[in-house]
Amino acid sequence: MPEKVPAPAEQANPHLCLNVLTAQRPRGKMAQIRWLWPGIVEAIEAGHTLKEICAHLQQYGLDISYSLFRHYAARLRHRGATKQHAKGTTVAAVRTAASISPAAPARGTDAVPSPFDPLANLRERLANRPGFQFEERPPDDSKLF
Repeated sequence: MPEKVPAPAEQANPHLCLNVLTAQRPRGKMAQIRWLWPGIVEAIEAGHTLKEICAHLQQYGLDISYSLFRHYAARLRHRGATKQHAKGTTVAAVRTAASISPAAPARGTDAVPSPFDPLANLRERLANRPGFQFEERPPDDSKLF
């Protein structure tokens, strides 16, 4: 049985090994799109279409068809939305809340987030019902003519 040769000192740290591995381009097409996903999202938010992004990636050596790229992008979008939904908030909700509340506390302050309340919307709508509200109690005799 062959003996194990100890790794050199610079390769002994597993974090360095993983850093080298994460810097390399993955082999699979889905893995490559997942690896490039943060940049793709930035390009989408900047106003570029998936077709433009795919053409740009094809120019720089990523061999993928537009339909497959679109399919992978949809899967990654759905996976991101599912993860954010599991956390109880979405990126759009955070951005909207940040833009609406001008008196939002600074990042350095100790702001306590409110607990997640799934019935908050229902309570708010019941408190502010539009239109006529019929009182179910008998009428007050002093208010009658």
